[in-house]
Amino acid sequence: MVASIAYVLFAGITGKSTPWILDAALVLVTLECIVFVGNGWRCPLTTVAVSISGRQGKDYAPMIPEKLGRYTPSLFGALFGLALILLVVRITLLGGFR
Repeated sequence: MVASIAYVLFAGITGKSTPWILDAALVLVTLECIVFVGNGWRCPLTTVAVSISGRQGKDYAPMIPEKLGRYTPSLFGALFGLALILLVVRITLLGGFR
């Protein structure tokens, strides 16, 4: 998902994009958002990680430091929001992609 968000942000900033890759990235991030919201604003893999490790915690994320875990939805949500705004500006005001 990080790569998808980064690609959408790259396309919004530079105007360079392969249409099907941009479409796939947008679909993947949108599906991730739907799953995240549908799971009560919690990553479904957290449940799996907790069951395997036995470790508890609201912000437990096995791949990143614990203090960063609580900020990942806000950080990546803001980056994706910025990427979408840049895409809309590029398409409407700057005439699309090169």
